[in-house]
Amino acid sequence: MDVSAIEAEVDGVVQQSPFLLAAETDEEEPPSISPAIFQRKEVKIGALLGSGSFSKVHEVVGYKLAGSKKKQPSSQSSQWYASLVPSSLSSDVGVVPTLEDTSPQDRDRTEQRRLALSESTLDCGGKSRYAIKFIKKELSKNPRAFNSAAADLILEAKYMAALDHPNILKLRGLATGGSAGFLRGHDGFFVIVDRLQETLADRMLCWEDENPLNDTRRWRQGKLPKDKLLPLKMDYAYQIADALAYLHKRRILFRDLKPMNCGFNSREGHTVQLFDFGLCRELPSDSDSDFEDNEHFHMSGAGTYCYMAPEIFNSKRYNLKADVFSWSIVFHEMIAQRRSFDHYSESEHKEFVCEVGQRPSLTEYNLPESLQTLLSQAWEQDPAQRLTMQEVCRQLMPLVRSSANPDSDESEQSTTGSGVKPGLILSQS
Repeated sequence: MDVSAIEAEVDGVVQQSPFLLAAETDEEEPPSISPAIFQRKEVKIGALLGSGSFSKVHEVVGYKLAGSKKKQPSSQSSQWYASLVPSSLSSDVGVVPTLEDTSPQDRDRTEQRRLALSESTLDCGGKSRYAIKFIKKELSKNPRAFNSAAADLILEAKYMAALDHPNILKLRGLATGGSAGFLRGHDGFFVIVDRLQETLADRMLCWEDENPLNDTRRWRQGKLPKDKLLPLKMDYAYQIADALAYLHKRRILFRDLKPMNCGFNSREGHTVQLFDFGLCRELPSDSDSDFEDNEHFHMSGAGTYCYMAPEIFNSKRYNLKADVFSWSIVFHEMIAQRRSFDHYSESEHKEFVCEVGQRPSLTEYNLPESLQTLLSQAWEQDPAQRLTMQEVCRQLMPLVRSSANPDSDESEQSTTGSGVKPGLILSQS
């Protein structure tokens, strides 16, 4: 691995990111919760929760905190952490450029955050509340792939540290030392996040058992009967849309929306959270729709092709509306309770979906006409004709409200990305 190469790749992205630069200079409103910092040896890990191409996620089962409340963080840790989070957060948690500038009060706050996280490791049922993510050991055999994955994980931490939305997974802890942590091994840099008990993909499988839409015996005159879970599905779709609208307001493109990257922190809960920000990037232009000014991002295999907007698949210029297309496919999969275009190979998907413009059926699911129109506008082949994420939220909000309570007041607003309230169907948990 080459730490200097990792740092150069990260710095190249940060310098092109007004959002991250604003976060570091305190121009962006800081998150309500600041992450704690730990050495890798302080974190006890348990069972493997998941493994991707580049990283692994384990449950956190406990902490063995080094030193005492009076022990100061290292100078290297302080410099890294100060560069990761907004300056107001840095002073709040006691991480400053030099030890000489670290007051006893700041050190106390830092230690309090570490203690608070360590003391809340398990829930009342004895289950782990948190998860730790780090680079896979086997990737060390491929320095180029390791450096790229390491840079993505650091950038993911930077974005998550500066984001604050109920439908975006919270960053709870970080490794000390920044990119230099990789000198200690593949897991020398890590992030600690809330543990998600179930993904949206998992929940959709459960729906098939309790709400078997694809049972041919339920068909009537070419249509399925009314879906009893449709209000819940619309609520989930709205929460995801609201999180994306929050990102888009900051010109951040998620780039990898799929059911596997949406999760729930309990099997009974109904708060959807986006996670895995390793592929997110920020568009450089001030205009959402001006393709002449938008940088042409090259995916290089990033993302999952069946959720990828046609303009990305076809290596054309794209903007924030690429996420809107992905959202529409995810929402349709919730409605249909099956994978869209699962009968197509990748080459067939490119031909029929991304070039010809074929889309999933809407008429067979007994959907309200307004919902069919919304989906049709969200997966438009031409990005210029496609809805923005804010427009999706504005159109979906009254549909969600009416499905939950026809007499509800639609004038209520929130301070989230779209300006409307998330979680309209069920209480958030």
